Amino acid sequence: MRFEFVLLADAAQVVDRKLYVHGGGLTRLTVPSLPWMQPLAICMRLEPDDYDDLSHEWQFQLAVVGPDENPIIEHRIPLALHRPNTEPAEGEHRGVLVALTISGLVVHAYGPHRVRLAIEGAVTEETFAVLAAEQALRSAAC
Repeated sequence: MRFEFVLLADAAQVVDRKLYVHGGGLTRLTVPSLPWMQPLAICMRLEPDDYDDLSHEWQFQLAVVGPDENPIIEHRIPLALHRPNTEPAEGEHRGVLVALTISGLVVHAYGPHRVRLAIEGAVTEETFAVLAAEQALRSAAC
């Protein structure tokens, strides 16, 4: 199993083998004050190997780590993946789309944050920055 891609967004869901994303490509949260609660969607396509058994629940690990390297949240989630009933057409990805939502991520510090994902040995990270609203205005003026 491999992560083909990971994308942070404001909201996302998978419907009929399509990924619907709102506010995708999130790389920064601009917040007026701390602590701040923000929904965060994590979109991904997992690429199973031919020998992967998708009939069992996979152990999926999710962590959001703050600038002090301490986890803000850590979860182990049993994830049931379903391969489509049809064989992929030539040129079609056979990956499995997944959208997870953290409905209330609470950030307590400004600075770099990381979303760390793991599933059965495959690991990836995606980063985002948390900026104060006035800091974001100053950097936009430069």
